[in-house]
Amino acid sequence: MSKLTSSEKVIFNEFKNSILVMIALEKKYSKEHPSLVRENIFQSQIYYLNQSLNQLDELSEIQILRVKDLNDNSQKFLIIFGHFCNRYVQMLISSKSSSLKLFKLIF
Repeated sequence: MSKLTSSEKVIFNEFKNSILVMIALEKKYSKEHPSLVRENIFQSQIYYLNQSLNQLDELSEIQILRVKDLNDNSQKFLIIFGHFCNRYVQMLISSKSSSLKLFKLIF
């Protein structure tokens, strides 16, 4: 499990609070009998449900951006590493060629 960023922590805490409020509203809804009170509680439940869904969307967007950044950084690393390997091979080839020429001159 990865650590949450500061913005993820804020959103996640808001999400947890929304869930706790919905649980409390559910308990209250089951105890109330007048239909007007139940309707108000129901509307509050809908509000907090939408809030929690929006918070989950925000968390998902942050995660998608983090994965994209990691992927971009990995791609850059692979390109740089590939260039490094190519240069190293070229250096080995050219040094081998130079060594071979020097060997032929000596013998």
